[in-house]
Amino acid sequence: MLRHSADRRAVGYLAFTVFLAVLHWKVTGFYPALYALYLFMGVTVAVISHNHNHLSMWKSRTLNLLTSYVISIHYGHPAIAWVPTHNQNHHKYNNQPGDSGRSPILFRRNHLLALLVYPTVTGINQQADIKRFFRELWQKDRDAFWLGISEYFVFFG
Repeated sequence: MLRHSADRRAVGYLAFTVFLAVLHWKVTGFYPALYALYLFMGVTVAVISHNHNHLSMWKSRTLNLLTSYVISIHYGHPAIAWVPTHNQNHHKYNNQPGDSGRSPILFRRNHLLALLVYPTVTGINQQADIKRFFRELWQKDRDAFWLGISEYFVFFG
């Protein structure tokens, strides 16, 4: 069912991330080590999201969509947004002008302030790519449009 045996590791990481989220939800009190581990796993989910959107993990479209739902919840944004912002934009412009996710955007070089504002600035900057992507999907492939929108319903739900 998986495309590659190496994807078992990504599935394990996602399962562990879900376990940590449930554990964090169930325990009373604040446990900094548990929170730090969950934050670390959030970064691994970002890497998994990147890889999953370049080449999906499963041979099954349904399992790929369910995986995207899990990724979206733990990544902090619907995974489908990687397609227009990263696959179509970043790989075309590769950190040059026109790349809505280039780093740094507001500064000439990387430093702490550039790092701190990067997520917010790129999030705002990439909305045009996402809107264009969904407009094109609506015009060309309604089924793909609704599958992509379903990630937003799951994420915000």
